[in-house]
Amino acid sequence: MCTGRGHADLIVRVMGLRACGYITAATQLCDVALTDHALLTALDVVTCRTCAFHYLHIGITYLLADRHDDAISILRLAVGAGADTTLEGHVTGLLALAHAVRGDTADAGSWIDRARRCASSVGIGQTCERTAVVVATALVALDTLDIKGAEVALAELGAPHEDEELWAHILYAKGKYALLTSVPGDGLRHVEMQMRRFGPRCQGVSNGLLSVVRADLELALGRVDQASRLMAGAIDCRSAPVRARILVSEADPAGAVAVAEHYGNDPNCAPGTLLELAVVGAAAAHSAGWEVATDRFLARAGVLARQTGMVRPFTVLVPQLIDALAAHGVEFPTDVGYAPADSTTESRHDIRLTRREHQVLDALVAGGTTSTIAKAQFVSVNTVKSQMRSLYRKLGVHSRAEAIAAAHRMTVGWVSRERYR
Repeated sequence: MCTGRGHADLIVRVMGLRACGYITAATQLCDVALTDHALLTALDVVTCRTCAFHYLHIGITYLLADRHDDAISILRLAVGAGADTTLEGHVTGLLALAHAVRGDTADAGSWIDRARRCASSVGIGQTCERTAVVVATALVALDTLDIKGAEVALAELGAPHEDEELWAHILYAKGKYALLTSVPGDGLRHVEMQMRRFGPRCQGVSNGLLSVVRADLELALGRVDQASRLMAGAIDCRSAPVRARILVSEADPAGAVAVAEHYGNDPNCAPGTLLELAVVGAAAAHSAGWEVATDRFLARAGVLARQTGMVRPFTVLVPQLIDALAAHGVEFPTDVGYAPADSTTESRHDIRLTRREHQVLDALVAGGTTSTIAKAQFVSVNTVKSQMRSLYRKLGVHSRAEAIAAAHRMTVGWVSRERYR
């Protein structure tokens, strides 16, 4: 595989098939390539470097074929074989993306940091590497509700160019951003317009990712029938959360719980998917009056949130449901109440802050700094900074002065202070 001319030609064929959008055929060739055990047992340096190049392109192909677990396994081999070469930067960027799509927020963040440290300016895969790192950065930012960070990353990406292999990942991130910033109509129009550009290349991961995000955008617009049509016949893990949300919208909480239970026990489900299923399962079980099931889903959601670092799945819960579920004794992530429905803070009448966020805001009004607040609350400075970012997002402000001005407006009741999660 590594040294024969025929094997090198096979990888060139894989690259050519990918460039033409024939992902299935390219994936089949990759499967054939991996039957050669020489690829897995290279010893000398030159052969290892050649293997790293092959692993890189097999990993990209599996990523585009929606085989993220296989992509991660192969790309990890590529990291080892291509250590301290320009290939290392390319591979780590792709690993960051593969983990980000799965909802492995912490792992994705580690690979993003490594990719940026060893980013190269020349070599095979430069464009793909850059796109992978930036999309991964945007997805991690969205999952942790760092809206500003996501905006910066998405602005850097721009619209996918004609030969962009990761075009579907770019659109997926933009669709997720539209959902989180409450502009589903704009997001859906953009995604579908760009999909028409790539037409025949809509296969593999592009079908899976974009069908899911489009269905969620349709749901956000209240178009349940359109969302159902997009999910018709879907049986994969990734689509399970949106299918459960559709059932909730159709007043079938029992059906939603069944979906959440079934796929929540599927070992093939990615961590982010499992968290989404736990959250929607809790909401559906509570709606059905099944207290034991609600507690079980909530406990699972809490564990998965801590493991993954994800917060975004909780934002689908309306404030009333958050209050009801919180009565079960589960501590929700700080940013659960984030709901950027519009950009005019004065028009928001139900902005809900946590007790700790109110304490931080009060300390700011009193002239406190991040250091003094951290000391008073017996937490780290980074924790206070995180609370301040959450506070700023909820208030729709961008500075300490604006936050203090918002605090004065609280005295006339425009932000709810009566109840805390």
